[in-house]
Amino acid sequence: MDNLKRTVEEALSPLKSGFEADGLHLEVETVEEDVITVKLHASNATCRECLLPESQMEGMILETLQHKGIEVAAVHVMVIDSY
Repeated sequence: MDNLKRTVEEALSPLKSGFEADGLHLEVETVEEDVITVKLHASNATCRECLLPESQMEGMILETLQHKGIEVAAVHVMVIDSY
């Protein structure tokens, strides 16, 4: 499972810079069967007005993974305040 998690992290690396520009740190929390959970850690620097709804972020991440050939059924995104 660690290899799959690394593969997912590598596939999402292009998205990280965009999230970081909005003050978010992207972390792949779990990769279980065909469901991936991603945490986005928000800080004081997070541009709250810039954030997409979680459902749109999930779709964007799912599309990115599928484009890289990683088949998953669902992506769950959690935005967490990390002050």
